[in-house]
Amino acid sequence: MNTTREKANRYLKIVRWSDEDSCYVGTCPSLFGGGCHGQNEKKVYAELCDICEEVVEIFEKDGTPLPPPTVWRAENVPAGVDKSNFEWNPAREHAGVAVAA
Repeated sequence: MNTTREKANRYLKIVRWSDEDSCYVGTCPSLFGGGCHGQNEKKVYAELCDICEEVVEIFEKDGTPLPPPTVWRAENVPAGVDKSNFEWNPAREHAGVAVAA
């Protein structure tokens, strides 16, 4: 059985610097609208992970199906694409993170 964290780890989390806001902005667009922000990239990512877990819990409590995962397993990547970039490993602390400059 998958834990809430394991389910939340299946969604791409993006943390990027916003010149307009002068802070890091964290989003998980495939799971929910909005996001979080702050001055410390790691803290924003940690907060984003917590929010994603809370959203998964709300979906489950309400009986709403979760959207399709956005972090792929290597076996689902199309032929000819470097599969090492898509391997999801639930043991990694930061599975599914993309950091944009």
